[in-house]
Amino acid sequence: MSGMRRKDSRAYRDGGVFSVVTKSCFAAEALTSYRNTEISMDHGYGAAAACLAENEEKDLGRLFLQCAKAFNENAPSSLGTITSFGMIGMAKALKGQKEATLPQLARAMQKGWS
Repeated sequence: MSGMRRKDSRAYRDGGVFSVVTKSCFAAEALTSYRNTEISMDHGYGAAAACLAENEEKDLGRLFLQCAKAFNENAPSSLGTITSFGMIGMAKALKGQKEATLPQLARAMQKGWS
């Protein structure tokens, strides 16, 4: 039995069949995870864009808060949550403003993700 373990261990180290199968499974799992995140982000940004297009809110803070909520509901992943937290931070920075310059938006973005 112990000889068999040694052989399996060597097969993994030496790039044997076990190693190839294991590496293929890890690669497939990583690709699936990447695709799921990609789909989740696509849904989240689509929901945020729809929120912007359909919304008549004038307060940029409230608008970004609503977009963050839509994003989070449509991107149920850890990256979706992190992104929506960034949008919430931007909403706080833009609260009460009806318009913003590009530098103001950049500062809001920095505050949102810091």
